[in-house]
Amino acid sequence: MAILYFGDHEARLLARLLSQDREHESWRAFARAMAAGLQRLEDEIFGAVLALDLPNATHAALDVWAGIVGEVRGGLSDGELRRVVSVKLQIMRCNGTVDEQIRIYRGLLDAVATRYFQLPPAAYQLQGETVPLRPVMRRRVTRLMRSVVPAGVGAHVVEAQPLYFGFSGDTHAVGFGGGVLARQLF
Repeated sequence: MAILYFGDHEARLLARLLSQDREHESWRAFARAMAAGLQRLEDEIFGAVLALDLPNATHAALDVWAGIVGEVRGGLSDGELRRVVSVKLQIMRCNGTVDEQIRIYRGLLDAVATRYFQLPPAAYQLQGETVPLRPVMRRRVTRLMRSVVPAGVGAHVVEAQPLYFGFSGDTHAVGFGGGVLARQLF
């Protein structure tokens, strides 16, 4: 259900006055006074509702969102916890398809580039370029990514930093003497 915001209560209330009352300044002043109070009330309520919305939530409000999806803060910053909560909502509706796993991986790592490699007969590798994860976030990513891997399928999830080490077949990689090693999350 969408909540509509009206920022023009004075004009709306003056327009709703009966025609015989529109000319009386006392009725108009009364309507303006009522509209001013109503506008302040709506502004406060709407601000409180927006502060509880997931994209705007911080601190305790974000912890409530985390509790709803079965997560805890556990040392995560507000930005990291917001990513975990929004991805956990996707995981709860996930069917384990490749596209869903890539979307979840990108959401968790905030990856700028993601690559998917099929590894026959029943495995795959996900690799994403991202800033280095803090250990607490790395553990969370590992746990959440493991929860979306279908049964009987092998998965290798890799965190690759920008300018990562690679061989000549990978056009995004840096070779010997310049590349940073990637980290396998699981």
